[in-house]
Amino acid sequence: MAWRAAINRLPTKDELLKRGVPLQSDLCVFCSSYAESASHLFTGCIFATEIWSRVATWCRLPPIFAFEVTDLLNLAVYQAPTSNDKYILRGIMVTSIWVLWNERNNRIFKGTKRRAIEVVEHIKTTSFFWIRNRSRFKDLDWNVWCNSPLISV
Repeated sequence: MAWRAAINRLPTKDELLKRGVPLQSDLCVFCSSYAESASHLFTGCIFATEIWSRVATWCRLPPIFAFEVTDLLNLAVYQAPTSNDKYILRGIMVTSIWVLWNERNNRIFKGTKRRAIEVVEHIKTTSFFWIRNRSRFKDLDWNVWCNSPLISV
């Protein structure tokens, strides 16, 4: 899914309109101010900006400035000092993109709406379980993870 976001192949509103799918509105479901594209949804929207700010604070990173989805996916290369940290940070970034996409879909199809802080809590939980259960880091501690995931390995 993150790869599809990076190559602009998600069914965002702008892509659906290009394919002739009739929509009531092409505006972003988060901010209702700009046309929804993958670039806007994940990097340009004020809601996404708040998510990235909270993720950066949680991971103890400098502020995240991204212009494209690939900037988010490459963040670990430049911000994580060790190979373990790179693996964890990349997992967190992919999880964040996944959770943002699901939040967007839930708002459109289910009419639910979570605040940014709730979305970030979901990112923390999902990334913890994905990394703990799908990597060699089986002994991750939840409390340490919640305080700073890059020092938990």
